[in-house]
Amino acid sequence: YDLLAFNRAYRELAPLDARQSLPLVIEPRVITSIQALGPDVVAQLDQLLPHAGALLLRGFRIEEPGEFATFARSFGKPLMAYEFGSTPRSEIAPGVYSSTEYPPKRTIPLHNEQSYTRRWPSRLWFHCVTAATSGGDTPIADSRAVFKSIPEPIREEFIRKGLLYVRNYG
Repeated sequence: YDLLAFNRAYRELAPLDARQSLPLVIEPRVITSIQALGPDVVAQLDQLLPHAGALLLRGFRIEEPGEFATFARSFGKPLMAYEFGSTPRSEIAPGVYSSTEYPPKRTIPLHNEQSYTRRWPSRLWFHCVTAATSGGDTPIADSRAVFKSIPEPIREEFIRKGLLYVRNYG
């Protein structure tokens, strides 16, 4: 893809936090609608994603949830239904759901999103309509990097025994 043309339209590509490789921030030089990202930009983002691990599109206008769904579908993958309702969510638009509806004083344990389902999504999409005035962070971690940070003998033991991700609710 034409990285020079991409850089003319978007601010310098850089991780959100210099200490981590992801997410890579994509921000327009001029605030524009998410719908203005045509097929050529979607193709460029699609090529960046496997290398970056996660993309954060910041500063794009989204007027209604259907626009968000249309943008997500433009990558050629269908949006999954939230069918294993282990946490309370509401459907906002077809294929678009609220975040987990927990009381503000409760903390959601760290987990690999959708890892408990029988069919994993190829992409996870998040959109913030109203930013929290305090807290409300969505931590993002690269599970591959977490695995590499575990001492090798322990990793080898996980591999030998067959790693099983178990999430307990209670």
